[in-house]
Amino acid sequence: MSFKSVKKIVSKFVLAMLLSSSFSLNGDAIGKVQEMVMKDWLEHQGLNVEEGMKKLQYAAKDGTPCYLVPIYENDEVEKFIVDLYSNQAYKDYMYNWFGGKGMSTQQKARSSKFDVPYLNMHNSKDPRVNAHEYFDGYLSRSVNFVIFYGDFLAGQLSMGPMRNLGVPSEVAVVIHKKYSGKGIFSGLSQIDMGFFMNAYKNGTKNASRNLSRIYTTPSKPQATSFMGRVLSEKFGFYYDEKLTSQKKDGCSYYYKVI
Repeated sequence: MSFKSVKKIVSKFVLAMLLSSSFSLNGDAIGKVQEMVMKDWLEHQGLNVEEGMKKLQYAAKDGTPCYLVPIYENDEVEKFIVDLYSNQAYKDYMYNWFGGKGMSTQQKARSSKFDVPYLNMHNSKDPRVNAHEYFDGYLSRSVNFVIFYGDFLAGQLSMGPMRNLGVPSEVAVVIHKKYSGKGIFSGLSQIDMGFFMNAYKNGTKNASRNLSRIYTTPSKPQATSFMGRVLSEKFGFYYDEKLTSQKKDGCSYYYKVI
């Protein structure tokens, strides 16, 4: 067994042990579990870990440190995501997220917002991942992060598909109603995630550059056409002046016809 294989096994064992413990952060530092998840995913993508760790951190408008942590298997994370998309208490806040159809069921939320994103993020060749046969390597089919606001789970950020399969990409940012208005979404303008695209350049299929939509769920959207342009460029997608904004019932949609 190679040293690399042993290292991978040990890393997974340590991660499993950490995940079984309670979650806590010390001051402004990210927790050990979250730090390991971030580093493991960056390494898995073949990206510079030190640079990537810096890219995955920013400050909310109120100065609170925020972290984009790759979605990972954890009861607390699963519960947060399922509740975010299925709790009827957020029905008005999340109205447009489901096109006015109301909240998802817990089962559907667990499948579409936790299970599938996890597999797309970490196991793009898993047979349970839609269209996995189009991917010829270890790269994530789509990119999915949970957003930590200090030591609190506060939202989710998704990007994808990350390969050009003839399907335009979308970016989605969901901030929990409890943390809306704290500048978590607008703070994303500080980061530069375009460097993730570098991991896809050498594959048989280049990274998708066609962004069809950016959509968000702050109850009072801080999103503007400016943020639509900024985020599309920050995430490594081409911006088109045809990108327009529609605002309805507390959600903003940014889209362009491709």
